[in-house]
Amino acid sequence: MRTIHENKTIAVIATTGTRNRKISRDGSAAQVWIVDKSTRCGESRLTGRDSKTVCRGCPLSSNRGCYVSARTVTTVQKAYWAGKRPSAKPADYSALFAGRYVRLGAYGNPSLLPLSKLEKVAKTAIAHTGYFHDWNLMSPKRARKYGRFLMASCEPSNADKAKKMGLRTFTTRKAGDKLPSDEIWCPSDRGVTCDQCRLCAGTSNAGAKNIAIAVHGYQATNALKATGNA
Repeated sequence: MRTIHENKTIAVIATTGTRNRKISRDGSAAQVWIVDKSTRCGESRLTGRDSKTVCRGCPLSSNRGCYVSARTVTTVQKAYWAGKRPSAKPADYSALFAGRYVRLGAYGNPSLLPLSKLEKVAKTAIAHTGYFHDWNLMSPKRARKYGRFLMASCEPSNADKAKKMGLRTFTTRKAGDKLPSDEIWCPSDRGVTCDQCRLCAGTSNAGAKNIAIAVHGYQATNALKATGNA
């Protein structure tokens, strides 16, 4: 576990290895977490702080349907608070990311990582995926810069806006919906892992279609309402 960026509010932490077999076939993936430096994830969700810090722009924040376990995020936070997170400069990224698939934003918006560092991580890894929900709060120019590496995380109501801005989209939809012609269902439905698929790499994956995924997770009922899919 290494800290690759931090400011007064957030810490961006890289971990290697995962038990999530939907992400990585062999468990070797690296993951980047964007966490609150001062407030536990569960508390942040209860108070709505998460929607102002690490999860800006996401309708699933503040316990409205997020599929990421607060306990998992808090485990990362506790390790950070315990001091088990030596800082890593871009020169150290090879040891963390070279030869690995990296999941940018296991929690939080990876767009909170400075663009130069985000680009360095993506280019050091053998492959990456990532999503940002705060694209809608940026200028189109800035959103497109992050969109080179990240998918615009969308709902049915704003997916067309993101596409017109030149972003590739990852849209939560109701299972069984008819998709627009420029979208395909996420291959995870067929058992394909993220490190196998590699489609969700923003516009750097030239020519790839936009991706849709059925609302899922332990808060799926809330998520359906929050994303306008109910």
